[in-house]
Amino acid sequence: MIESALMDNIHEELAKDTQLTQFNQKVHASGEAKWMVGEALQEEIPTPVISLSLMKSNASLTDQPFSNQVLSAMRYNFGGHKEY
Repeated sequence: MIESALMDNIHEELAKDTQLTQFNQKVHASGEAKWMVGEALQEEIPTPVISLSLMKSNASLTDQPFSNQVLSAMRYNFGGHKEY
């Protein structure tokens, strides 16, 4: 069986509230991800997963699907990241 701590985080938040009402649908990117992707680009190192994660965060600032609330809940459970 493959387990994921991040999926466990999502499960914990959904167990508390299946609608994730405390989370809005916007996910702000952290400075670390922006820095890492910028450095990777300068060094020509592929970082597709981190880059796509950053793009998804940026896209959430205009899109409004429930999936953004799930992402917001996972980040909150992982590191206490509160959305604006």
